[in-house]
Amino acid sequence: MKVLFSICFVLVLSCQIFAHGGEDHGDSKPQITTDTQGTVSVTKNVGETELLLKYLPFTPDSPNSARLFFSRFADNEASKDLSPKVEIVDHNGNSHEVTVKKNETSGGFELQIPPIVQGEADFRITFKHNGKNETVSFGNVSVEPKSNVSPLGTSYFTFALWLSAFMLLFAMFCVLAYAVWQSANRIKNNSLETKENSVVAEA
Repeated sequence: MKVLFSICFVLVLSCQIFAHGGEDHGDSKPQITTDTQGTVSVTKNVGETELLLKYLPFTPDSPNSARLFFSRFADNEASKDLSPKVEIVDHNGNSHEVTVKKNETSGGFELQIPPIVQGEADFRITFKHNGKNETVSFGNVSVEPKSNVSPLGTSYFTFALWLSAFMLLFAMFCVLAYAVWQSANRIKNNSLETKENSVVAEA
């Protein structure tokens, strides 16, 4: 009997793992990724709900923005009829209310973050789920001045490409100018030789 019970338990557990891709549907640690454009994406599961927060690195003492998405963990279907309240706590522990506006994406919201000081900040997102309030924290949001860029306002790599192109064009211009100068000298010399030949002939 115990053996049969153990087999049934293993089968049920295996089914759950395969159904959910081996992931935990309970509260989870945030998963953080950054794409090539610098956009930070943070996902976190709370029960059956998955939250996705997307934003570009924040700059201090100026307004910033972010996007928030709610979906069901099981099938990624957008969670509707949610009215989240969002706050951001700055490096000094001061809490700032974030303006939340529903966007055109189902389950999506636009977040307008007020100016905050430099340092690490934390998001606190509260929403009602299954009749109770859930609070989710997204910590370690970096609020730092933008990195130095080239005089053209682009990355150093792009600036180097522009500089290389400029140097190539400048070199081509120099070669062309030298060729024109050589041609002008040749014409001038030919003209002088012609005049000298004319003078000799007349003599």
